Amino acid sequence: MASIAELIAHGAVGDLAGHFLNARGVPLDRTINRQALAPELFSLSKIRHRLVVGGAPTKVPIVSAILATARG
Repeated sequence: MASIAELIAHGAVGDLAGHFLNARGVPLDRTINRQALAPELFSLSKIRHRLVVGGAPTKVPIVSAILATARG
C-alpha cells in the first residue's frame, strides 16, 4: 500500500475518484492507481456536465489540476 509521503514524493497533489493525480491532472503511474475500485478517469471525462467540489484550502491543488485537464 502506498503511503501519502510516497505519493507526494511522486508528484501527487490529490485524488479524483480514488485516482491520484499530479499538478497537471495526469494520473500517477503507481500501483495504487491500477487498484482503484472506481470509474476509469476516461469514462468520467465523457460526462457532459461535471461538478468539482473541494472542501478546504488544501484541495486547491487537486481542483486546479482537474480543471486544467478538463480544459484540455
